[in-house]
Amino acid sequence: MKKVFDFLLSVVVVVIVAFWVYRLSLVYQGLPKNETIAYVHFMVELWLFTFFLVASGMVVVWIWAFEKSSGNVTSDLAKEVKRLSLLLDRKDFQVQNPHIDEQETRRLELFLRPLRAMTPAEWATAVIEGCFVLCGARRVSLFLKKGEELALVKSMGLPEAKVGQKLSFDDLAFRMFQKQKRLFVTEIETHPEIARPNKLGYASHSFLIVPIVTYQHEALGVINLTEKENAAIFTSAELEMVCHLVTIASYRLSCLLREEEEK
Repeated sequence: MKKVFDFLLSVVVVVIVAFWVYRLSLVYQGLPKNETIAYVHFMVELWLFTFFLVASGMVVVWIWAFEKSSGNVTSDLAKEVKRLSLLLDRKDFQVQNPHIDEQETRRLELFLRPLRAMTPAEWATAVIEGCFVLCGARRVSLFLKKGEELALVKSMGLPEAKVGQKLSFDDLAFRMFQKQKRLFVTEIETHPEIARPNKLGYASHSFLIVPIVTYQHEALGVINLTEKENAAIFTSAELEMVCHLVTIASYRLSCLLREEEEK
């Protein structure tokens, strides 16, 4: 949408300039000889046109340059993720791109923490902490595939949860895992796929379920996020950030699980 607006703005500027040039040419051709006042009027309008042309050109150039610069920052961030993801066996890699600001560096480090993990449990801890920062979920549970079942590996804010406990086949999270489909609920009692009373007594009726799926569509597990801070509602932007984190981190998890199978 932004690119369409920039293009239309450029077209409007070009049309105005073209019309103004045409009008000036007609005025110039119609100037009576030896008429000082008419000539001065023409020169004033010519200078106004020149100012408009320069100002419009600067605005258009600035808009396109800003958009290109923003794209470069995103590209730099993507390159850093790709470069650092190749260093999974090293624990000392750092962000080295000087063009990424402090905020982007912190976010990048947040996404890269799971890539440093040496065990699935350490990986799960990094992902859960990252999810808390990204969306403010106070209760998080992360299940990984064990044969045909899903077993709890790590949780936060759930003192009754025990590592290794199995997820019921009828559980909503297990169904989302099978479908490899994420679930975004803003109100548990009115969501079309759930629409049930809040029997569990959640402080917040909003929650997220995100399957852990690699780029090759290999389902490894599922993560539940509930009770956002201050009983607030999760947003679609937070869901997207969590999904990005889980997808990037899934590459390292896949490697760790293969290493465990080979032992």
